[in-house]
Amino acid sequence: MGLGAGPGLGVVHTGSAISFRLDIADLYKAEYTIPLAFYLAANGLTEERDVRLGLRDRIAETKLLSRVVQDVKVLLTPAGTDYEAPETSELCDERRDSVSAGVNWATHPMGPPTTRAGLGNSTSPAPAPDQPC
Repeated sequence: MGLGAGPGLGVVHTGSAISFRLDIADLYKAEYTIPLAFYLAANGLTEERDVRLGLRDRIAETKLLSRVVQDVKVLLTPAGTDYEAPETSELCDERRDSVSAGVNWATHPMGPPTTRAGLGNSTSPAPAPDQPC
């Protein structure tokens, strides 16, 4: 979902809220699970826990999630589109109209942005519903 692709967007798997996830998992399943199965069997590790931990460790070691993000972008981006361009996202802040997303505002020199829920350090009221932010 963080990439803008709905989890129900399935090609091979359909009819489920996680169809897209299952399709993506299939792209890497053989590469990760078959060698792991042989390794575990050769070492007498046959418990379900061994499989879960082995797969978790292999995913972390190879930084699979970063690769998945890049692969999904390639698969879903039309030809000729520069998906390497930085994505711009903004958050609403009553004091400053909008602020950049991806910033730890709790430690930022400008201080944390305020929120509509009244969290933050501002005493100003939340913006009216017709304001752009």
